[in-house]
Amino acid sequence: MINEIKDVNKLIPLEIELSETLTVDNTYFNLDIFKKSKKITFFANCSYSIDFSTLSTNNIKIDNSNKEIYITIPKIDIFSIDIDENKTIYGDTEVGLLRFGDLKLSSEEINEIYINANDMFSKKMNNQDFYTQTIKNAENSLESLLFNLTGEHYDITLTLS
Repeated sequence: MINEIKDVNKLIPLEIELSETLTVDNTYFNLDIFKKSKKITFFANCSYSIDFSTLSTNNIKIDNSNKEIYITIPKIDIFSIDIDENKTIYGDTEVGLLRFGDLKLSSEEINEIYINANDMFSKKMNNQDFYTQTIKNAENSLESLLFNLTGEHYDITLTLS
């Protein structure tokens, strides 16, 4: 069943794989002899997008004499964070002297861990270097597209509004 179809005009100029390690701690009384913890390393394929659907002629300036195009974009969005469960690494359970067995988690606890991992990836993606690379990749993609369409080379500069 199709619930909704949307018309989009997005460019995805950067995809990166990130990893984050969380420690699940079930230590009693904050004492080492009652320690029980496990490290879990998550890997995620993450991407950014630039939405061109809201652009108007006010956002685009063309300098034909110098073959330059200036585009003001509203923002760069995090498009997706896809945690790859097949790559997840579960460390051995670390136990204190008076604790035994593996660390068992309920489905609610596992869900909360995935929410925390997703938040960690979101924070990691709010990195200025990633945004700079996203803009550079978008400029290169648009320059290639325009060259393929027109046969002329234009320098494209994207700036955030």
